[in-house]
Amino acid sequence: MVESACTECLLKDSLVLELLKPVKKWLLHGKVSSNCTMLHAADILSGIASWESGKRLLLYGENGQYLSDNNKLYDYHYLSHNKLKPHYMIIIILRGEIYSTSPHDCTGFAEQCLDSPSESDLQVCPPRVVIGAYLSLCRQLYNNCEGLQVLYPYGLHHFVASAWREASRETEMGSTPTMDGGALGSPRSTESTNYSALMWEQTLVDHLLNFAGTRRR
Repeated sequence: MVESACTECLLKDSLVLELLKPVKKWLLHGKVSSNCTMLHAADILSGIASWESGKRLLLYGENGQYLSDNNKLYDYHYLSHNKLKPHYMIIIILRGEIYSTSPHDCTGFAEQCLDSPSESDLQVCPPRVVIGAYLSLCRQLYNNCEGLQVLYPYGLHHFVASAWREASRETEMGSTPTMDGGALGSPRSTESTNYSALMWEQTLVDHLLNFAGTRRR
């Protein structure tokens, strides 16, 4: 009853597009919304993905317009942008209309964040807590064979693996004693940084193990 009412009222492409605006703004223009805004959007999208009907909305669109048995309806074009690598987002041109789909945006955002330095001249990368929230959203989308089939071609697991190796090196460097017997900065701040790096490493390992354990069929 409740899910039926929510499906009728909330599971709309217009809502999803509104929730993805902070992601699109960062992907296309390098503009970061507030952490609170991005976390709230990820939380709502994760709530939608927790329903089977909501997951199908995110994967295929309200009317299934992101997927068709007749592949001739689709023309896939890689979006070229001076801050985007080609595979980060795919624009689907369908019957003359342009769609940027939820899986494309979410995986594109997660991949570029994982592949980017924390800060560059072009854009500032969101903090790890935000990246982790969108990784968890992607995880909800690919946690069955149907969702995995949609997300697998993006190779998100390769980016997670690369970020994990980097986080592992960061953790090892943080735990290595320095020549003067200490580390730069106060002991408390150093301990906090090391703990943050360790938690991030464990988060990435958890995502990799979950991906490896997802049923393919």
